[in-house]
Amino acid sequence: MKRKFTDFIIWNHIFFIMDIAYAAVKKDYILLILGTSTIYLSIERHRHLDKKYNTIEPIVAKSTMVYITARGLYEFTIYQKQILLLSEVISIFIHHIEQYDYETIHPWIHITVAMNIHIYLSCLLT
Repeated sequence: MKRKFTDFIIWNHIFFIMDIAYAAVKKDYILLILGTSTIYLSIERHRHLDKKYNTIEPIVAKSTMVYITARGLYEFTIYQKQILLLSEVISIFIHHIEQYDYETIHPWIHITVAMNIHIYLSCLLT
């Protein structure tokens, strides 16, 4: 059995796709590769009820977040760093509470991480 593309946990990946297109415009090719890989693996993982790509998808997704955090901490102003880190704390909090109701809460991680990526891309000077 598979989830439908109309399920919230699947269709909300559209927010990532918009940010990955923005990464291409900003010429952040590392984010483009990591983000594209994460989107594919995440959609496939969730479509197959979290049984497919269950090992590699979390690694690639977390690597993407580590990349934007590290680059942000290196390049951004103190104010931009604070905003980025605050948005990431929100994602970490949602990740922590998803254990109580995965199906309802996990899709919101997609939204907050897309927000993190958008903040990161908006702060880039390139």
